[in-house]
Amino acid sequence: MYQHIIKIDEQTLELVEETNAQYRELKSLIEMKQKELEQTEQAIEKLFELFEDGAITNQRLADRIAGHEKLRLS
Repeated sequence: MYQHIIKIDEQTLELVEETNAQYRELKSLIEMKQKELEQTEQAIEKLFELFEDGAITNQRLADRIAGHEKLRLS
C-alpha cells in the first residue's frame, strides 16, 4: 500500500509540475501580447494625432491602423 501511495504522489507531483510549466508559458505569452497591444495602442494614438494635425490623410490613417491590427492578430 505504501508503494501505491508513493506512486500516486509522484504522479501528482509530475502533474503539478507540468501544470506549473504550462501556467508559466501562458503567463509569458499573455505578458508579451499585452506589451504588443500597448505598443499598437500607442502607435494608433500617434497616428490619430497626426491625422488631427492634418499631417496624414484619412485614408493613410485607416491604412496604417489596418496594418497595426493585422500585425496584432498574427
